[in-house]
Amino acid sequence: MRNSQDADGPLSPGGLALLEAWIQAQSPPAEAEAPTLPMLVAYQSGMLDTDAVQAIESGLVWHRAARTLLRETRDALAAVRSMPWQEAAERAKSEDLIGQVARAWLALASAQVAEAPTARRLWQSEGLSTVRRRWEEGVAEARAAWTAFLSFGEQWRTATQWQPAAQVRGAEGNPHVVGTLPPGISLLAIAEIGPDGALRVTLSVRNASGAPDTALSGMTAHLALRYNQQNWPLASFRIEGDRAECILPNIGTALELPPGTLPADMLQITLGEEDAITDSLPLPLPAQVLDASGQPTDRRPALLQLWSLPHWEEGIFHLRIALPDAVRRSYADYHLQLDVVVAPRRSQRLGEWPVRAWGAEPLMLTAACPGSPTTTVAYAAILQARLHPIST
Repeated sequence: MRNSQDADGPLSPGGLALLEAWIQAQSPPAEAEAPTLPMLVAYQSGMLDTDAVQAIESGLVWHRAARTLLRETRDALAAVRSMPWQEAAERAKSEDLIGQVARAWLALASAQVAEAPTARRLWQSEGLSTVRRRWEEGVAEARAAWTAFLSFGEQWRTATQWQPAAQVRGAEGNPHVVGTLPPGISLLAIAEIGPDGALRVTLSVRNASGAPDTALSGMTAHLALRYNQQNWPLASFRIEGDRAECILPNIGTALELPPGTLPADMLQITLGEEDAITDSLPLPLPAQVLDASGQPTDRRPALLQLWSLPHWEEGIFHLRIALPDAVRRSYADYHLQLDVVVAPRRSQRLGEWPVRAWGAEPLMLTAACPGSPTTTVAYAAILQARLHPIST
């Protein structure tokens, strides 16, 4: 897909200026239709395939009014995404620009929430290359799968940044292994992001004395990212002799990981048949800490606990969530903001709740989401959490 859709959030003013300059420098293509407002909302939300993106950009070359509308929809979309879903739905009833943008965006958001439950299952059955190809082709199910992977990957990347330095620098380490190893046999892993953005994982099979061993030769290994008892499948490969290697192009680039070694204990290796992915409750959900102006701080994310799966029913979002005692003490004067992840690095606010509302027990949160489907999502990466100081 085109880079115009890969930025963090809708096109920035600088990005729009660059697009304008690029458009003016192009040789005029065959005359194209002016893109409609819903098309521009989808374009800025990363939800179009390559052909649709090219058609819209051709229309932008020909129609100055469309370029003006692109700027206006950018600002309106930013405003809509920061509103609670219910407020955005109310605005969608109006015929002004924000109302039209809200209608287009919430329709996209509802469709993506409906596709979200199958995301990890699709990764497990189809694999990285197929999911990415189908995402680039604009397949809704694959787009939901790619979106969920990037959201999980963002949480995983943040967790690696808080690993002890010695742990991260270690050349070899022990991945989390699912399946039975023969007595005295262990697995060691080296995981590295190369200069080209590829993830290279090398497995070594060792016996009790630390020497290479062929006890697992011919067995299939399934690789997953692992974060606080949750995992995300990446690829399957075969152990040959005492070693196995898996190279996944562009994973580091997609997850914005710099070149270098990754902690092996944040990888999971499943040996033999791979079971359906299940995570046990409570699910961890990291909450980014913001400052008074809404900007991220360098404080370690607070770890929240989901005691139910994210669930939508009859236009209402339901979630049972606990805030550990340390979080309640440290952030008593904060609000918890919850967003649902809709597209790569694009989300919609569900609501916000004062931290003081929590006690020792989990709290059941509800938020009106008119037009949302009835569905349950079995992973926490559909959500983003932030802690924001309460304005005084």
